[in-house]
Amino acid sequence: MKDNNPDETMIKDLWNRRFFQFFATYLGAGWALIQFAEWLVARYKFNNTLVDQLAIFLLICLPAFLIFVYNHGRPGPDKWLLSEKIIIPISIVLGIIVGFISIPNNPQDFEYVELQDLNGELIKRYVPNENNIRKIGVFPFENKTGIDSLNYLRMGFPELLQNDLLQDPRLYQTTPNSLLGKAGFTYNDFFENISFSQKFKAANAYPTDYFMIGIFDIIDENYKIEFEIFESKTGKSIHKNSIINQDFYTLIDNITSQTINAIFPIEIFQTIDYKDLPAVDLVSSNTNALKNYFTGKEMSSLNSEDPLKALTFFEKAVQLDKNCAACYFELGNTKILLNGFKAGIPDIEKSVNLASFLYDRIRFYYQERFFYISFDYESQVKLLEMMIRLYPFQLSGYASLMDYYNGVNVEKAIEIGNQAIKNGFQKTISDEMGKLYFKKGEYKKAQVFFESYLKDYPNDSEVKENLIETFIALHEIDRAQILIEENVLLNPTSVEAIIKLAVFERRHKGNFEKSEKLLKQSIEKAITSNDLADAFFNLCTLKNQTGEIKEAIAYLNKSKETQYRYEIPAIVDIQTYHKEMNLYWELDSIEAFKNLKSKYIENHRSILPIVECLFELDYAETFQDTSTFLKYFPSYRDSIINFYGADNKLYLLYDAYYESLKDNNCEALNLFNKYYEVSGIGIDEVTEDFINAAINCGKYDEARKLVNSNLNSSPFWPYYHYLSAKVYLLEKDKKQAIKSLEIALDLLKNADKNNKVVLLSQNLYHSLKEN
Repeated sequence: MKDNNPDETMIKDLWNRRFFQFFATYLGAGWALIQFAEWLVARYKFNNTLVDQLAIFLLICLPAFLIFVYNHGRPGPDKWLLSEKIIIPISIVLGIIVGFISIPNNPQDFEYVELQDLNGELIKRYVPNENNIRKIGVFPFENKTGIDSLNYLRMGFPELLQNDLLQDPRLYQTTPNSLLGKAGFTYNDFFENISFSQKFKAANAYPTDYFMIGIFDIIDENYKIEFEIFESKTGKSIHKNSIINQDFYTLIDNITSQTINAIFPIEIFQTIDYKDLPAVDLVSSNTNALKNYFTGKEMSSLNSEDPLKALTFFEKAVQLDKNCAACYFELGNTKILLNGFKAGIPDIEKSVNLASFLYDRIRFYYQERFFYISFDYESQVKLLEMMIRLYPFQLSGYASLMDYYNGVNVEKAIEIGNQAIKNGFQKTISDEMGKLYFKKGEYKKAQVFFESYLKDYPNDSEVKENLIETFIALHEIDRAQILIEENVLLNPTSVEAIIKLAVFERRHKGNFEKSEKLLKQSIEKAITSNDLADAFFNLCTLKNQTGEIKEAIAYLNKSKETQYRYEIPAIVDIQTYHKEMNLYWELDSIEAFKNLKSKYIENHRSILPIVECLFELDYAETFQDTSTFLKYFPSYRDSIINFYGADNKLYLLYDAYYESLKDNNCEALNLFNKYYEVSGIGIDEVTEDFINAAINCGKYDEARKLVNSNLNSSPFWPYYHYLSAKVYLLEKDKKQAIKSLEIALDLLKNADKNNKVVLLSQNLYHSLKEN
């Protein structure tokens, strides 16, 4: 019987010609080729358009292939048709033209950037895209010479390599301290025989594409360096060599050349030209100056608490080489640590001038620091925006921009952070994003970022603390407590962990006895001056909270005496001034504090003149000394700019105090709100003046909000309960006012008899009970 179904006849015909089998084979082979192309792109960093080009070629050739299969798919010999001889070659040529020629490689290799520099001159640059950049971390080198005086080269060789490698715009290098720090190691830890697996962990923590380890020795008066480069993802060695030379600058040039050849095995990007200076020109050609410079750098890494130890070496370095830009830069930064921004400006400015012939990445680094300490924020921001256009895969530019915008525009800071995440910094920038969302009050988003960061860096104690504060802000106290107690279990010898548990017990549980016991344990376990000072300071805060002010002052003095061992006394006094002032206010000892204030200003005249005006204003505001406030108010803005920088919004706070003084309470309230909004301090511990401004402006709801915010943050602080009672009275809720005062007085049951908060609470309590 004849088959009347044409579709079935066609399908049988195609089946007989093995059309479907060959079609499936073509698809499978094509898919395999595309997967192979993707592997080439990932493994050897080929241009990622290769995959698209191959796919287009295969698609254009498909019709010709199907025609060929239809004509020759049946078993047995057959002849080539004339049409096939024309169509198939044309398809292949067309596929090559459309797939591999009409889609250019260059747009995927680089971005062409035009922008104006700080002088208004046009910069034209080809900036490598992500597929064409490499990130490499270089660990400190190990000293196998047995000569301790050569230890400076442990840091010296990696930094010389960094300066040399970063001339190539395709390369991004991680400093040794950053490389170690993200993995929870210190620079000193490295010389305690960190294993290869720990180095591997550190290289992935930052992250990097490659990492280098090295050792150096001296053989017959020649330097010998053995170095090896590994893939960070796999730990596979890709290059290893041993080189010997009398001149270590020549060694650095040699290692740089080998490193570039090893990590760029196929030259896939030749569009960018750059000036490759020899290593001898990048820091100092004077080997003695270089030795002092790197000794100072290593001293800073090993003894960051004592910049005085590094200062001498940097001063010697600039004496030996007055053209060493890096030497002046580090000298200026060390002076800043010791004496503030103003002290470091001349040396940092000199480093900028001396670096004029160096490559732009290092010049930008010096310039950005100079603009920052000179309070030229407009130039700083312009430079940073230029940096992230020219070097989009360098974290420092994003981090500095986020830091700037954090003080003036949080939304803009988040926008910059998202840009950094887009360019591959999700791991390393999540902590900063968490802080920004916390500042905005978006605690759930902050939690997500902090938790994401801790997955990669579980030992970061600062971010753990930020997550704990986030849980507290979300009123998830139990989760916060679990984290804190877990930290103590994991770090039983950590004084810092014990102190944090003690603070939590005091602040959120009201368990003062347990807190005091833990703090005294931390004193017994403290090894460093920093830990000891921290323990004493927290004991001071504990005694302040319980109203035992005389003991609080004694502990504060112990903390200061301990801090004097590793910090400049004037800096310690500036840091503790407000704490001390509030303690003397609670003792109602205005004369005692006035004497102390005069002593501070007299003893630290070299630094404190900058902040003397602010000292006097704070004192006048706290002790309600109107004449002193009016005396210093006209010149306070200059003090803020000189000490804190032009972008600091502290002036809003003093303006608010001034308006309160004139009884312009609603304007004062507006200024207080602005200050807390832009400063990012939050309203969890606002001043009494802020609350009083709300009360006197008739904004009782706002006053209640401020008081409750304080109580949410520190529910066992007696003074906040006293303030709450005052607001309840204005709300005509006498019963709740009495209850708040009873809580305050119970918390102060061990307080000094002349404690001001006790007296204020008792007087108000008795007046309410009598009436």
